[in-house]
Amino acid sequence: MPIRTRRRYDPIVDTNVDLRDRVQQVSLEWPSYGYRRITHELLRRGVDVGLKTVLRLMREDNLLCLRKQRFRIATTDSDHGLPTYKNLDSSCTTQTGAASTPVPSISRHLLTTASPSA
Repeated sequence: MPIRTRRRYDPIVDTNVDLRDRVQQVSLEWPSYGYRRITHELLRRGVDVGLKTVLRLMREDNLLCLRKQRFRIATTDSDHGLPTYKNLDSSCTTQTGAASTPVPSISRHLLTTASPSA
């Protein structure tokens, strides 16, 4: 039977303190820069560093810039002051009782040409 031993591991010491400070300086100078631009800026300043190292340091320090969400127009908002127009294509509606429901042309085609399967 193997003997189990316990070993305490030494705490991991951060050896990238100087590099971390430089990444923080660049990210404060250029807040809209991501990890790629910061890496290239550090390379321009003479610091030999890789993309993954800068990305890891920026993740640990929560320095990654957040992208702004693109503005999207809500096309389903019918509560507006603009004029509305009726659908002039009379073939796109089917009459069911008192209400008319618009049906796309492909569905209308499938409904009229559908044959019962045996």
